[in-house]
Amino acid sequence: MTKPKHLRSATSRPQKVNDEVEARIQQAKESLLTSIDPKYNTRKASIRFDVPYDTLRKRLKGVQPRKKAHEKEMLLNEAEQSVLVDWMRFLSLAG
Repeated sequence: MTKPKHLRSATSRPQKVNDEVEARIQQAKESLLTSIDPKYNTRKASIRFDVPYDTLRKRLKGVQPRKKAHEKEMLLNEAEQSVLVDWMRFLSLAG
């Protein structure tokens, strides 16, 4: 049985964060920044929004997601990559 995300150790392999998890991380970050409860902390927010504690902590420190941090090193940006994939799908359907 696997542990919940907020209880996994930081020494495990880094996992890719998908868009859904990224949205929950942003919600958790906003809830922490706007909270008036002094006992509401990063650990509680990670449990409430079901996001990895270490990832949330790093985002609060200003660390960007891996995909965004290395965006300038990529040969194609997101829009170009999407257009290329759509074009390949079109060509595969056309035969």
